[in-house]
Order: sequence, then C-alpha cells, then structure tokens
Amino acid sequence: MAEVSGGAKLLEDEKIQIRQNLLTRRKGLSKDQIRQKSGFIIDKLLSFPLYRRAKVIHCYVSLSKLGEVDTRGLIRQALEEGKRVVVPVTDFERRTVSCSQIESLEELEEKPSGLKEPKQECLRSIDLKLIDLVILPGVAFDLRGNRIGMGGGFYDRFLSELAVFSCSPSSVALAYQFQIVDRIEPNSQDVRVEWIITEERIYKASSLKE
Repeated sequence: MAEVSGGAKLLEDEKIQIRQNLLTRRKGLSKDQIRQKSGFIIDKLLSFPLYRRAKVIHCYVSLSKLGEVDTRGLIRQALEEGKRVVVPVTDFERRTVSCSQIESLEELEEKPSGLKEPKQECLRSIDLKLIDLVILPGVAFDLRGNRIGMGGGFYDRFLSELAVFSCSPSSVALAYQFQIVDRIEPNSQDVRVEWIITEERIYKASSLKE
C-alpha cells in the first residue's frame, strides 16, 4: 500500500470534517425547508439558458433522507418539456456511475443501497456524447467549483469519462447556500463543476478558478 503523506492525510481529514458537518446540517432540514429551498433552486435552473438549450440532461435522483435538493419535480418538468432525461446507475464494486434514460419517475425503484435507480426492465443505454448537461449533487462546494461529495469519487470518475469521450457537457451542481464554503483543496482526481445554483444565486465557478 502506498504511503500517505502527512499533508495528504490532513487534507483528507479536513474534507471528512466538512462532509460530516454539512451532512448533519442538511439532514436537519425540515421537509418544508427542503421544499421551499429546492423550489427556489429549481426555478432558477428551469430558466437557466444552459438548461433551456439542453436536449439531453443527466440528473441525479434526490434522496430525502439525505436532505438533498429535491430533483423529482425537475425530472417531471424536463420530461414534460420533451427533453431526454438520463439518471445515474451506480456500480459500487467498480465505484462508477453509468447512465440510463427514463421516461417517468415510476420506472425507478429503491435499490439495496438506498438509491432510487431504474428497474432492471427499464434500463436504456444512451450514447454519452448526446448528453448536453450534467446536474449533480454534492455536500460542499467552493467558488472555484471544487466539490466534496459522499467520498466515493463516483461523479469525479463519471465527469472524467465524459471528457475522454470529448463531449464534456456543462456541469451544474444544486446546493443550499450553506453548502458553499470558503475553500476546498482539490486532489488530482477531483473534477470541478462549472456552475453552482443555490436558493440565493447562480455562481459561475469556472470564472473564479485560480
């Protein structure tokens, strides 16, 4: 096993602390708070030019037990608008995310992992090059677009895979304002997001990179 340097260990410990603190705060939100804040965030996204232009969007399916920004209304709206919607399919052994197109939320079921993903009979593959916009979750973000997720690196690998296919769709993270922190030190595997939408404003993270 490769030796972990003291600096890398401190960096990881700091991320773990940020993750724990913000997950606790997010899980403490009431249903009304989640509904209200999510409504403001989704309204901003629905009028966002990148969303309006997108024909194929990849969108995470929110989990209420984690207090995530609720995406169920967004997914319904996108489908009603005639957009193609793809959702994550998670492989925990390989620690990867793939995509499946859905036609309704009723095609989803809760997996042993607790995630809502397509039923086996509803799996539909899609050419990654067709994806125009990736809407992803996260636990913490800074204004340079650095992100802390749940710790598995699934979305970092997924965004890196999209870049390999030379499609590199725009990426938008949905978060509550309190999830914006002063600074996150990235490691070599981390992939930055381009935009962050909170209930208060839209941040163009790419313009704030150092």
